[in-house]
Amino acid sequence: MKIKSWKKIIFNSTSINSELDNIIVKYSGWCALCVKAGIEVNDSLVTLKNSLIESNKYTGVHLNNSDSLIDNVQFIDNKIGIFTQDGNPTIQSSLFKKNDYGVRVSNGSPILDILSLIFGTGEEANTCNIFQNSQCINPAP
Repeated sequence: MKIKSWKKIIFNSTSINSELDNIIVKYSGWCALCVKAGIEVNDSLVTLKNSLIESNKYTGVHLNNSDSLIDNVQFIDNKIGIFTQDGNPTIQSSLFKKNDYGVRVSNGSPILDILSLIFGTGEEANTCNIFQNSQCINPAP
């Protein structure tokens, strides 16, 4: 069976009051010269809730200079569940399993409600749950 692939969903500074609720994003990030993510948010704020981000080529959600809200989202089998740079997103009540990195932080200060985040274990573990300041600060068990 051949899996159909596609590029991404993108939000830029002209995106206002954007909310994604109860969506599934799979098999995206297939473009040669772009940020390879299922959802890319640049200089904007998006609310992503009650959704599944799974089996994307590289990153599930890429946040660039974004204070987005990620709430009750499952990130499964991506290279990176969430990549955030130069922003302060809030990430809460979400599941990360079978990713190389659950959350990868490059600059910025995301608000990670670590007590409400669930990370896979055993065969469903991430290689690193949270990667920040060039190190794995929350390694998988």
